[in-house]
Amino acid sequence: MNRCLHCFSEFEDIYDICPECGEPLATEPSQPIDLIPGTILDNRYIVGLALNRGGFGIVYKAFDTKFNNTVAIKEFFVSRLGTRAYGIPKVIVTPKTKEEYFYRKARFLAEARYMANYSSHNSFVNVFDYFEQNNTAYFVMEYIIGEDLKDRLKREKKLPIDEAVNYVNEVAKALISLHKDGIIHCDVAPDNIRLHQNGAVKLLDLGAAKLADAEETVIDVVVKPGYAPPEQYDNAKDIGAWTDVYGLGATLYNLITGIVPTESTNRKAKDELLPPRDIDPTIPENISNTVMKAMAVDKHLRFKDVDEFVKALNGEKKIIPLAQEIKKRKRHRFTGITAAVIIVCILSGTVFNYYRDKKAEQVLRKADITIWFCADKGDLEEVAINQMINDLKTNKTFKNISFKVERFDEIEYSARIKDAAEKDELPSVFESSGIDESILNAANNIDRVFESEQAKDCLFLEQYNKYYKESKKIPLGIEVPVAVVITNGPVKTDYKKDTYSSISDFKTEKYASEDEVRALLLHNSISNKGISKDAVLNKNNTCPLLFTSTMHITESDKILSGNVEWNTSYYSGNLYCDFVYEWSSAAKGENEILAAEKILSWMLGNVYQQMLMVTYCHDGQIPINKTAFDVKINSSKYLMTIGSIKGNLLFEN
Repeated sequence: MNRCLHCFSEFEDIYDICPECGEPLATEPSQPIDLIPGTILDNRYIVGLALNRGGFGIVYKAFDTKFNNTVAIKEFFVSRLGTRAYGIPKVIVTPKTKEEYFYRKARFLAEARYMANYSSHNSFVNVFDYFEQNNTAYFVMEYIIGEDLKDRLKREKKLPIDEAVNYVNEVAKALISLHKDGIIHCDVAPDNIRLHQNGAVKLLDLGAAKLADAEETVIDVVVKPGYAPPEQYDNAKDIGAWTDVYGLGATLYNLITGIVPTESTNRKAKDELLPPRDIDPTIPENISNTVMKAMAVDKHLRFKDVDEFVKALNGEKKIIPLAQEIKKRKRHRFTGITAAVIIVCILSGTVFNYYRDKKAEQVLRKADITIWFCADKGDLEEVAINQMINDLKTNKTFKNISFKVERFDEIEYSARIKDAAEKDELPSVFESSGIDESILNAANNIDRVFESEQAKDCLFLEQYNKYYKESKKIPLGIEVPVAVVITNGPVKTDYKKDTYSSISDFKTEKYASEDEVRALLLHNSISNKGISKDAVLNKNNTCPLLFTSTMHITESDKILSGNVEWNTSYYSGNLYCDFVYEWSSAAKGENEILAAEKILSWMLGNVYQQMLMVTYCHDGQIPINKTAFDVKINSSKYLMTIGSIKGNLLFEN
């Protein structure tokens, strides 16, 4: 029997050509340095013809005799470091290149290990095996029937926008996984993206990657003109997620314009790269701006990570033209320089009296302020808001300000806010917790509130601000998940801990399985505001646990009749929380806007945080002001642990 070294079909010796694929029986290697087709590797793999070559290896089509299937095998081969005599599998390495050769071979095997780790990820090629032989190394991958994106692009010149964005989104998923493990790909380009005939998109080749376990910088910097950013030419130590962002942006540029971008080193000297929309006006403006930001020559102007790039690419974030962003940053720098000059003048005494007089001028100009909030009549929130307004009325800063305060119950509030937004009649200051995000289109940007002195004394605002496209809401507090252990109820238990570090901590043979606990956690997560007895016990009445949050401690206490032990639950040292009690502004006119921003800023201060979040409001609202936070945490036995791990409190959008 003969085996075809093209399709690996077996056929009778009487044939000189393969009856399956029509290729001749005898096959010579494509290049003299290639393994001879028919070579056996690891007593198992029959090598066929080379499929392609790169800077660090040769990829062959091969046949796995153990599982009777076609695979791809990548061989470590760097022509400047070693060679091979025709027909002899062993690689010859000279003493001069020996040290670097074995260093790079170790990296090649590290690439194999990393790719094997990602075999379950749909956006990577599966790696089945790796081994050393012939004074070199190999790894065995799935054989993908399809074509490289480069070949597709060569055939079709450029791709439809939706198709191109889909390919880039799939590659982005792969990059996000790599970056989480500290691996930077460093070679994102159409020839490293494989399109499977089943529709899958695969990211290939970690040969140039900066690997997490590498003890030193690579000796050579591998670059691909048009797709490599300047830092890959200049300094291998300056490589990070932003490097792959550039490659991803350049790939999309090529896909939607049909043009390979100008080499980044040339752009560094004189940047004349046209935005995609200037080449093809049908390309959406936000996609064009996103691509150019991803490809910024200055890495500080790029997206900080691939996730940010994806959000912009898919319309979740509006991106301004890069030139406009550069001008904006220059203005900010100029403002900073101007401020520094003024400070110097103040210190030198030349404008001291002027500065002192302006600083003393605290009184706001005349304005009418309307404040709306949501609360049932007689709620402590209404008492707190009214007391705050009475306090403001007697403050010299607000002596020219008139206040109109309106309270609505929950159902009415939602309707009134929506109606006011449609009529462009939103109030100066209003509670915006849980309202439709579209309503905030009519609200003001309140960056100055986030930059106020009161905001500087608050915890977690930095995390809050980065999750919103625009600064249109300010939170006054947070809510934290809480795990409740029943100590005297339908199921009695003495199972107590100060904290729980994982779901498995709740697992005991006597009580709940880990799957049951996980189901309860999902059923009654922080985003699920409802609480019921069904969330307390499983169907066998054997799970003495309740998952709730600080905002619902009172409701939970009623359900369990007070017979509980409260403990915080957090995973791997981190506790995922949420922000609560958010406020916004829709003031009009300079005087009204300044007064509204001042009110929101003061609500972040210790005095009003204590009034709104500690003294009057129920136990579940935890203030974000540092001083008020400490007071709140220390005044409650079941919140003390939260205070001790506040550095591990994380927030999700």
